[in-house]
Amino acid sequence: VALESLLLQKNKLVTFPPNLFGEAGESLTKLHLYGNQITELHEDAFSGLYLTDLQLNENKLKAVPENVFADLSDLERLYLHENEIESLAEGTFYNNFNLKELYLYGNKLSSLPENIFEQNYDLTHLYLQRNQFKTFEPNTFSALENLEILPIGNCKLENLDVELFRENKKLKLLYLNKNKLSNKNKKQFKKDKQYSMIKRFKI
Repeated sequence: VALESLLLQKNKLVTFPPNLFGEAGESLTKLHLYGNQITELHEDAFSGLYLTDLQLNENKLKAVPENVFADLSDLERLYLHENEIESLAEGTFYNNFNLKELYLYGNKLSSLPENIFEQNYDLTHLYLQRNQFKTFEPNTFSALENLEILPIGNCKLENLDVELFRENKKLKLLYLNKNKLSNKNKKQFKKDKQYSMIKRFKI
């Protein structure tokens, strides 16, 4: 019987070694590692796997190796929320062409490389709330033309260019509330026709 799902959540795991499954891992599509004590990942941790769903949330990750997800071209959902991640390299999500949902909320991210999402064209859900962001590079979200859900509330955003989400024309939810944006900056967004058309918009 082919192994399709492996549920290892809440097992007090502190690490996840590479090549753990050998050839048996080739049929694995769902791997749940959430709620453990994992502090770091080997860059080959998921090499040789064909996952569509990877749950690493609620661990103790402070960093993520740049190429750790590079083999996962079939990946559709990646859960990294509620960790202690402080930064992400530009190539962290390269080759994840089929990624549709990315959960990064509840970490300690203060910035993102400008091209970090440039290969994630199919991304529809991106959760960034409850981080330490103060601002974003001009083209951070430009490649995400299919993005529909983007909450970035409860961060430390001080100023946002009204052009930042100009390419995200399919947005249905954009939350920018509970930040440190000036009233002037808020008015710029409220007056802009694109944002007034978003069904669920908070600032």
